[in-house]
Amino acid sequence: MERIPIIENGREVSHLAVRFDPPPDGGLPADGIVVSPGGEGDAVTIAGIAVLVRAVLPGLAVAEWAQMPADPRPGDRHWALDGGRVLALGAVSPAPA
Repeated sequence: MERIPIIENGREVSHLAVRFDPPPDGGLPADGIVVSPGGEGDAVTIAGIAVLVRAVLPGLAVAEWAQMPADPRPGDRHWALDGGRVLALGAVSPAPA
């Protein structure tokens, strides 16, 4: 189990316990994964809200929203960050051709 601290106002207020087991086939190579540091990423606007796309994998995206979306998609997960920002983890589908 990996212990990930949740920091608020400079002190740990809780933590996530996460197990990172690789898939049976070993998964994708790590050199093909890009995760941007906090405050960095590809800037886009979705529903009038500034969003930084922090990581994208096939079928999965991690994004930092300036605020909670008014109508979050079912199944997406959201975590509050300092300054009212929101970290979102959600499934993505390819855009229609």
